[in-house]
Amino acid sequence: MRRLGAMVLAFQSATSDDHKNVEPKDILDRRFFPYIETAVTALSKEEKGDLKAGTKLGLGYILRKTAKVMKVEYLIADNDSKAKL
Repeated sequence: MRRLGAMVLAFQSATSDDHKNVEPKDILDRRFFPYIETAVTALSKEEKGDLKAGTKLGLGYILRKTAKVMKVEYLIADNDSKAKL
């Protein structure tokens, strides 16, 4: 949960630079992929600028798991159009 929370905060920070108002659910929207990439890059670097070992892999797993959970939520809410995306 901490990684997902950090990812959401980094995502919102990246979108605020372009003056876009987003919600945490927008992290799974394809239109915001460049901002997700920026957030993952920001979270994957140490203070020196070196990459943290395994961070990108862990964030990818968290995003994939979150997408699966949201798909189930959309299916339960009978929102098939969002579940297909």
